[in-house]
Amino acid sequence: MTMDFGLMDSTDVAAAAGIKLVSFRVALTRSKERRAKDRAIPSDIPEPDRVIGRSPVWFRETIEDWLVVRNKIKDVGLRTYMKSQSEGDVTEPVE
Repeated sequence: MTMDFGLMDSTDVAAAAGIKLVSFRVALTRSKERRAKDRAIPSDIPEPDRVIGRSPVWFRETIEDWLVVRNKIKDVGLRTYMKSQSEGDVTEPVE
């Protein structure tokens, strides 16, 4: 369900990422667990920008930036991406 104000709900984000909603929810739970243990990785789904009722929502820009990083990691692999970041490679999301 697309919302006003450029917000995306879980269904929208899953569709943008090209994954099933159930897979998105599993990935979101794992991302939250890694953040809680201070073990987050760049491809983790970002924390929601807002929560409406019990539903997480993200600004479209947040998801677009995450998808840039996620797709780079899919292309080169997590270790290569992390190494390029530590070496100051210009692979940051465009703002």
